[in-house]
Amino acid sequence: MTDRHNYFAFRTRYFPSFLGSMLLITFSMAMAVSQVFYTWFKDAQDNTIIQVVVLVCASMLLALGGIMITRGRSWGCWLLVAMLLVSLVAVLPTFPGYGSGIELFLYGLGLLLPLLGLLMLNSQRQREMRVDFIALRFEREQAGAEAHRRESLESSREKLRKHKTRRP
Repeated sequence: MTDRHNYFAFRTRYFPSFLGSMLLITFSMAMAVSQVFYTWFKDAQDNTIIQVVVLVCASMLLALGGIMITRGRSWGCWLLVAMLLVSLVAVLPTFPGYGSGIELFLYGLGLLLPLLGLLMLNSQRQREMRVDFIALRFEREQAGAEAHRRESLESSREKLRKHKTRRP
């Protein structure tokens, strides 16, 4: 475990794996969307607009999952895992039975990227990072509760002082 309160040490240790997993999820979703639309919806007229809308929604889910992980919520990781599994399952039935070798290469890449993303999310460094973020969340909650307790105590003391000065 690193020192959670040293921002630069924390960022140096965990930022590459966090960013790497986010980039792998982004690339795997882009590959899955492009392969699915290329395989099944070739003849659709608004194909590009629908792809962009799907990718924007996926990027919003990715941002939500990343923010929830950094805020110490463990369910954010499951959102990212679900995105990787959806992209993997979407790519599986798009096997190119014909065509050039580039389609087979893109199919293999579409399978490889989600698997690498799952591997990176399951790495020891990612687990340590999530544990540290959860510990930071508990520290923030305890500090907030302590500040609220002190504030209410000071408020009560101030009321007592005012009440005491009014009495003759």
